[in-house]
Amino acid sequence: MKIEELRQELRETVTVARHREYQEWTEPAEEDIITDDDVEIIGGELFVVNKVKLERVIKHLEGIPDRLEQSLSETIEDLMASKGIVKNSDVYLRANIDRKLFSSIMINDRIPKKATLFALCFGLKLTRGEAGKLLATAGFLFSKSLRFDMYIEELLIRKIYSITDINEILRDARLPELGSINMLDK
Repeated sequence: MKIEELRQELRETVTVARHREYQEWTEPAEEDIITDDDVEIIGGELFVVNKVKLERVIKHLEGIPDRLEQSLSETIEDLMASKGIVKNSDVYLRANIDRKLFSSIMINDRIPKKATLFALCFGLKLTRGEAGKLLATAGFLFSKSLRFDMYIEELLIRKIYSITDINEILRDARLPELGSINMLDK
């Protein structure tokens, strides 16, 4: 497919909204919700006076570390392994991001900007689903209200992984480029 045809098709497709993906979230039991009746203002500070509820909330919060999922760096390592990528340089060069930034993400478990994660998605040659999981690991998601996100999503769906072609399409759409020096997390 020629780049012009692809650009036109992307322009048409990006305007179509697709359904959103939501992660499951469960409400706490009603007896565990702290209400106005459970608190009191003493000396200008808010205190929970219902100690039973407070203890249940604290116990629940203490269990959070047991429920944590993989870190960003662990997720990237797993994706690299599943794709047969052995060298880090294969990822950061394809993503057109700085080696130091990539190392900071992998060693210090630094959460980069969303645009940097998008570049990594292309560097790792991820599917749309894999990209969504990588973004979620860092606390992001694809937004249906941002043109930039919708373009990235469409490019991933179409498996266009050349950062040069991607940046040309983004530039034509007057959107920020990926991997460019001005988007790096410094």
